[in-house]
Amino acid sequence: MTSAPHVRVRVAIIGAGPQSLAAALHLLERQPDLRDDLVVVDPAGTWLNRWDEQFDRLDIDSLRSPGVHHPGCDPHALDEWSNRHGEVSSLPYGIPGRETFRRYCHQMVTDRGLQEQVVPTGVRHLDAAAADTTLSLTDGTIVTARHTVLAVNPARRRIPNWVAEARVDQPGRVSHADDIDLRGADLSGWRLAVVGGGLTAGHLAAGAAERGADVKLLIRRGLRESMFDTDPGWLGPKYLRDFEGISDPGERLRVCLAARDGGSMPPWMTRRLRALGQQGRLEIVEGTPIVEASSTEDAVCLRTNDATVHRFSNVWLATGSQPDVMAHPLTSMLARSHPTTVLEGWPVLDPVLRWPGTTVHLLGRPAMLALGPAAGNLWGGRMGGRLIADHIGHCLTEKASMQ
Repeated sequence: MTSAPHVRVRVAIIGAGPQSLAAALHLLERQPDLRDDLVVVDPAGTWLNRWDEQFDRLDIDSLRSPGVHHPGCDPHALDEWSNRHGEVSSLPYGIPGRETFRRYCHQMVTDRGLQEQVVPTGVRHLDAAAADTTLSLTDGTIVTARHTVLAVNPARRRIPNWVAEARVDQPGRVSHADDIDLRGADLSGWRLAVVGGGLTAGHLAAGAAERGADVKLLIRRGLRESMFDTDPGWLGPKYLRDFEGISDPGERLRVCLAARDGGSMPPWMTRRLRALGQQGRLEIVEGTPIVEASSTEDAVCLRTNDATVHRFSNVWLATGSQPDVMAHPLTSMLARSHPTTVLEGWPVLDPVLRWPGTTVHLLGRPAMLALGPAAGNLWGGRMGGRLIADHIGHCLTEKASMQ
């Protein structure tokens, strides 16, 4: 019997999204010789594949983050690159178009020779220890890494209670945003409800109306307009200084949830929605939560708290997701092998974003209790990537000096 190939590396990164790219770029900035001792594991075999697919599905043509927030190490590099290539943003704060962002990230990958580091496979099993981590890949390879960066999104969909009450039998009649693909869709004749008040809800409602649907956007609270999903004060010392002084994880969670406080939309999206409303293609229903639902053979009926009953052929849920470490195979393995404090789905990590008792660092939304409410944004990727790179670089330098 042929034994499985066994690879030993200093660093393994699981996932090839923007947060993983930030970690890789910061690692190479600090430790340039690490490139040939780094492996990135992602089933797509390329960087930002899932990110691009999500933008394509929802027909999103721009980001929400300012141009200074991106995976690279220099905050101003994207703006400078855009100016050189004649792709200057027309949105406030230099918010880049998705194609500009994609091309810039591709350039960084090419410049750093990082495409060759992505292995087109997944992780079947993760065995973490205090010294290193062993990854069993789906292609049969065994990877042992001194340091591991896990950039996945362990979360479960938020599905309102009334969905189960509706007892809809027809597949696709009620769909979550994660299952919706606007590419090539002809929605003529649809009577569609989009439920939610965040930017995803805005993209779905506008995209559906522009594809022929008669759309109602049902927002539990009033439509809230905000340029960003987190106050910019959370991206610097204005709020983070006090946050970093909070030692109680429960209080950190309370502060983070209050800072995020549900969905909002930037002005450029609300203008788009209101223009569609003036054309009679979309109606925004605000401040009337759905309290009951039922279904008939050809409709889903939603009753709001003002006793109005709305009839739709289809309902799309832009209700987001709830972080939960038990919702992803790899983070659930960590939770079982190395039990630690988890608050409402968020793990309590150590100061360098490691799962306690392991050499596995987490990036993205799971790092919120350490980094603050913007941990899942591009800013969080860069801050987390820098923090992890500094720690790993220090460990590697210290080990080399002892040899």
